[in-house]
Amino acid sequence: MRVGIVAHELEGERTGVGRYLAGLLGGFAEIAPAGWRCGLFMHGAPFEDPLFLPESIEPRFACRSAPSKVVLWEQLSLPSLLAEWGADLVFSPSYSLPPGGRVPGVVTIHDLSFECLPEEFGWRQRWRRRLLARRACAQAARVLTDTETMRREVAKSYALDVERIGVVPLAVESRFRPAEPSEGASDERVLAELGVRPPYLLYLGALLDRRQPEVMVEAFSALSGRFPALSLVIAGPDRLRAPALLAARIQKLGLGERIPRLGYVPEVAVSPLLRAAEATFYLSSYEGYGLPPLESLACGTPAIVASGLALDDLWPAYPYRVERLDGEETQRVAELILTASSAQRGRIRVEAAERLARLNWRRSAQLWIDELRRGRSRC
Repeated sequence: MRVGIVAHELEGERTGVGRYLAGLLGGFAEIAPAGWRCGLFMHGAPFEDPLFLPESIEPRFACRSAPSKVVLWEQLSLPSLLAEWGADLVFSPSYSLPPGGRVPGVVTIHDLSFECLPEEFGWRQRWRRRLLARRACAQAARVLTDTETMRREVAKSYALDVERIGVVPLAVESRFRPAEPSEGASDERVLAELGVRPPYLLYLGALLDRRQPEVMVEAFSALSGRFPALSLVIAGPDRLRAPALLAARIQKLGLGERIPRLGYVPEVAVSPLLRAAEATFYLSSYEGYGLPPLESLACGTPAIVASGLALDDLWPAYPYRVERLDGEETQRVAELILTASSAQRGRIRVEAAERLARLNWRRSAQLWIDELRRGRSRC
């Protein structure tokens, strides 16, 4: 089977969806069925990536400019490119599909934030996302989600037969693990290049309003007196509706020097940042999965989380889940971590490793392959 993949999320600064697709492709390369080929259709100029090395994966570049027009390229140009390549099926890792034709489609819907939290999006972006996602779900031979909870939510919101929806969980890459003794110096160099010095708490990921940055800053402000050497490192692209408000709040609290904001950090820096942190924050009021806390735990670093994440099912009695999204409760949970004994920390690391062992991209890729087969056979 020839699977055409909408792969422009692999280009540029790779964030959530790009990392999801890279994980699936990495797992697929290990177990690719005989005769299968994945064509990666990208919008811009050619680049090299280890993902492209297996014979079962073929990168194809449109060499277009103006990244803002990628949606138009996907909707207007990609259908003919897929047909010319001879795709038997098209897969989109995020919310939309090229307009229909003879090629059946499979699409992943990671969450419905644009439906449930419309205030997080400008009206144009909100309606573009809604229209494309609704059409993709109506058109697709199979719809994929990351969790069983999101499977039910998509079925209810878009009036889909739940049997048309499959679950392919995200996984934790092998690079997310505690540091080997030989890696200590390398990690220290990475942190020094970023201007980061332990001890610190860490937020890592796209900064969105629903991920409660105000609550995180309020909790850190309360902690700062008791832990004067502690800093709060914020790493990830800023996608707040009003970023100046958070900056003003940090300055008003007198915490500017203790809350470095790194912006997007390269992939090589992610594991060192996680490994050296005292704890990480992921306080989202709404998520389809929530991979960063799992990557943090895989690195041996406890995560302070809200409910509504994949961690709910993976670890129902996880001890560092906040009961309510406010600064006082978040401070309380952070203090549990910061004052924990080495024995307590060790027990959390051991249990985390045991629970995370089942999450790997090889297994997820096999589930994905099974869903692609179902999508093809349905047509």
